[in-house]
Amino acid sequence: QIKKIKKILSLKKEINVKYKKLFKNNKYFELLREIQQTRSNHWLNTIFLFNSNLRLRDNVVSELNKKNIGVRPVWKLMHKIKYLSIYPKMNLENSIKAEKSLISIPSSPSLIR
Repeated sequence: QIKKIKKILSLKKEINVKYKKLFKNNKYFELLREIQQTRSNHWLNTIFLFNSNLRLRDNVVSELNKKNIGVRPVWKLMHKIKYLSIYPKMNLENSIKAEKSLISIPSSPSLIR
């Protein structure tokens, strides 16, 4: 894959551009955007559900997977993983909100072909 990295990244950017157009002005979620002074490689495309909770996020993931759209929650917070729960934590308010709201959506270069 390293030999094809430029092509792969180009296809992933194309996917991101298509998602931006498709999801523009959506009232339920937004596609995460690059922040100023950064440049994404568009490896993953992620949506942020508005007014979400774990139940809603899990229902959205479940329904999309039933339709053969391979999505998944972005991550499980590390302090919830049993063997990591013993380590110190800081304010996790933003992380908890993100966990309830973020879903990775299909990003494979094969979507373009």
